[in-house]
Amino acid sequence: RTVIAGQGMGIYFKVIIAATIAALVYQFTPTSTRAGIPVDAVHVLESFLEVMGGIYSVLAAFVIYVVWEQFNSLQKLTVHEGSLAAEVPRLASRLGGESTEIRKRIASAIRTYLEAATAEWEDLAQLKESHAAIKALDAVETRVGEAGSLGESSQAIYGRLVDAVAALRECRMSRVSAAKHRMPTTLSHLLGLLSLFLLAAFLAMPPGEQPAIGLAAFVCLAGVFSMIRGVVWDMDHPFVGVRNISKAPFEESGKG
Repeated sequence: RTVIAGQGMGIYFKVIIAATIAALVYQFTPTSTRAGIPVDAVHVLESFLEVMGGIYSVLAAFVIYVVWEQFNSLQKLTVHEGSLAAEVPRLASRLGGESTEIRKRIASAIRTYLEAATAEWEDLAQLKESHAAIKALDAVETRVGEAGSLGESSQAIYGRLVDAVAALRECRMSRVSAAKHRMPTTLSHLLGLLSLFLLAAFLAMPPGEQPAIGLAAFVCLAGVFSMIRGVVWDMDHPFVGVRNISKAPFEESGKG
């Protein structure tokens, strides 16, 4: 948990480190080495930068789009699950007959589940599922089942309660499955490899008449590449880091 959180919160620090290292590498690379590159080789490097830069741009845009969609989908599932959980005690409040104690037990079971599901964030960050949350949802089903013994006047509401809990469990399964999904590490490694190739090719280019411009461009490239990888990592780990899935839907439903 600490290691993962440190990686997430260190995105901007890593960008600074990458830019600093890039500046040092550029400064300590002999200018004579780059200046002595034949013109034909320069044309090859320019073509290489153009082609590889295009591949990197398409791949980076695709990866960012995918992880962004996954993040938003997970947040929507969380909101939907929170609303489904809030619906259960609302339906239970409409039970007739001698149902006061049953209504209280159902409401209490839902609050317990929401508390356990909220505490599950750290487990999901480790790609695990909370046994406490699973047991709490089972307890909700048990409490709702008790309403089946009420009179005929409550049977219609009881049927809707059973459907609501089934929908809640199904939504939870979808949310947990989405929460455990991660981008393939090979894709992340490919982004890193392409960025290294581009930086190496740029570094090999002749410095020109104003080396300071080349230095600034090289440092900016290194910083941008580092930032892109950091953003992708952060969106792909939605329970730690800079931008996280909000617990508000569960917390607000638990107060109802």
